[in-house]
Amino acid sequence: MQFQVFTAGTKETRKLLGQFSDYDSALALFGGNFDEGKPNDGGPWAIVPVGNRDELATVGNLVSINPRYSGGCYILSAGDGVSCLGVKVCERKRIDVAAWLEAHGQEAPAMKSAPGTPAAFIAYQETMTAGAKYYAKSDNRCPAELTPQLVGLEGRRVKVTRDDGGTHAFIVGKSTGWLPCHLEIESEHARGGPAAYIGEGWKVEPL
Repeated sequence: MQFQVFTAGTKETRKLLGQFSDYDSALALFGGNFDEGKPNDGGPWAIVPVGNRDELATVGNLVSINPRYSGGCYILSAGDGVSCLGVKVCERKRIDVAAWLEAHGQEAPAMKSAPGTPAAFIAYQETMTAGAKYYAKSDNRCPAELTPQLVGLEGRRVKVTRDDGGTHAFIVGKSTGWLPCHLEIESEHARGGPAAYIGEGWKVEPL
């Protein structure tokens, strides 16, 4: 597998800055200043894996890696579009799920590369797959994505007071699947809602 480095832009407007035989060489073009630069300054913006079908299959739905955006993020194919997965979020989820697997006597895939690399993304995917397989045979659900302040309040209405003094209220829901998260349900008639977020220092009160 090889890696191409592009400036920002669409497929029609972005410019190819170089093609490299390994990821580290492609990353060197960024100079390590991942958070510097603007999307349209003509500098390196994204690293795209290229290769044959078998080579690309190893990285799953990874389209590119953007080391310059928000501390680094993976760009993933999602239906007819793309989605973003932050490198820090990816690594936190991998570590939490691996710890859950090991706590239940399961072997977690090894991490053999620094976060933000294709190998790290592969390790993340392998860990998520291992978690799903363990759930399928055990029916144990991983609590890593649940919001600690909302545990035990599922089905109840709560008021959240933010650090700026603002408030909002919702019914605490819980998603399905092996890696559930809490949801903010607007009313009893709503079928779902966004993932709940409780910032540091925010206060949660049952109503």
